[in-house]
Formats: sequence, structure tokens, C-alpha cells
Amino acid sequence: MSSVIDYIECPHCKHADAWIEIDRWSEHMFCNHCGYTRQTYVTNLDEVGKDGTLPQIEVMEENNPLGAYFVQYKDHTAEAGTLHDENSEGFLLQQIEEHRDDIMFVRINSFENNEHKVRYLVGNETKI
Repeated sequence: MSSVIDYIECPHCKHADAWIEIDRWSEHMFCNHCGYTRQTYVTNLDEVGKDGTLPQIEVMEENNPLGAYFVQYKDHTAEAGTLHDENSEGFLLQQIEEHRDDIMFVRINSFENNEHKVRYLVGNETKI
């Protein structure tokens, strides 16, 4: 199955390069500038079309995130995600401590008081 990836304006922070991936049965949007995320997908995919069954659509949205994190590892892999609540950053900090020797840098982007902010927890932009 193929998908399309594009960049659009984030509905939360209005940054111009939030990404969206769309395929036949789902859509995922993520803004790495504020952490906004929305996933839309069919929950009964195996049943669609059988005996006239229509798709059941579910939407999960984090429309008031605390931020987005980005972890760059020394082996050139990376991970990104949303800080959903106060516990999210604590969990991220635990993961950093467990894997510190493997990490090049960790960045948190947030959108506070209509302003984009960047905070480095490990490393800085000169080490990218």
C-alpha cells in the first residue's frame, strides 16, 4: 500500500512544515515544532465491505501538547514524539539517562505564549 507525505500548516502553532502522511485507510499528522498530533484511522478494516459493513473511523488528537521531543542517536537513528503531559517529560528524562552513552542530542520544541521555543537537554545545535 502506498502513502503520500506532505507538509502543511499546523492547526495548533501555525508553523508551515507540520507533516502529514495519508494512505487509503489512515492519516497521521505531526508537528515537530509544538507536538500537535492527529491520527485518523479505520478501526474495523478487516470487516469493511463484508455484508455492507461501513468503515468505522476513529480520531485521536493531541491539540494542546506541552511540546515535541527529538532524540538523535550516535548510530544516526532518531525518534520524535509528543509530550502529552507533565509525566511525558519525566519519562523522556528516564530514557535519556538509560541511553545517554548512545545519544548525540535531545531537543524539545514547544509553542508557548504564541512563541516557538527550543530547549536542548543533551548536546546543542552545533553538534548536529
